[in-house]
Amino acid sequence: MSGGGVWVFRNGVMQLEEQTTSRKALVHVATNEVVRSTEALERRLGALGWERYYEDRAVVQLHKRDGGADLISIPRDFSRFRSTHMYDIVVKNRDHFKVRYSTIVQIKAQVEPDLSPNSTSVPADQSMAEPPPAPATAPKLAGFEQLDVRIKELTSSQVELLSRIQKLKLEVQNWRSNLETQVKISQNELLELKKGLSSEVELLKSEMEQIRSAIQEEKGSLQAQFAHSEKGDDTTRTSITAPRPTTED
Repeated sequence: MSGGGVWVFRNGVMQLEEQTTSRKALVHVATNEVVRSTEALERRLGALGWERYYEDRAVVQLHKRDGGADLISIPRDFSRFRSTHMYDIVVKNRDHFKVRYSTIVQIKAQVEPDLSPNSTSVPADQSMAEPPPAPATAPKLAGFEQLDVRIKELTSSQVELLSRIQKLKLEVQNWRSNLETQVKISQNELLELKKGLSSEVELLKSEMEQIRSAIQEEKGSLQAQFAHSEKGDDTTRTSITAPRPTTED
């Protein structure tokens, strides 16, 4: 078979099953240059109206600035670039990208050219092999992309929910801290009030003791006066009732 492999369905997705003796490369048509990094590919796609829609540690996802439904997912690590990524890019940018297949010998000649004057290195295979159109797989691929978008939306919603939960936790912690502060303030105020009341009670007790002592002293004084008064009355009564001596006596 001419070319470097055959397009097959695997898990409902069109994939390129490559021969071990050939390798693929994504070529930018206008410059005939092989795209060798995710950054370079993103710049090329940006010039065609694509922009970042989503990104994580593994994937960068692009969509059209005009708001179209098409999405392109490319790996951050270019070594993980796969045939499905190439197929997606070529199908959605037919006039700007194509796939080139080269043998191992040709790739080695491209990467490590012999620069000596007598060099007879094998030229790279410039024949272009476009992947066959697969309109039947486009809806399935779009379905997977829609599912991926939905997963991203759910992930975003989950992140938002977790953020709200964290915010509520902080509010509860602040409320609890404020409540504990108010409780401590109230406890201190009650303690001060208790101390003040204890001082007042002690003062009242002291005053009551003084009053009790004064009453006892006054009572003793009155009793003494009363006893002295009774003695005076007895003496007077005796002097009044004594018989007078007669003339005969």
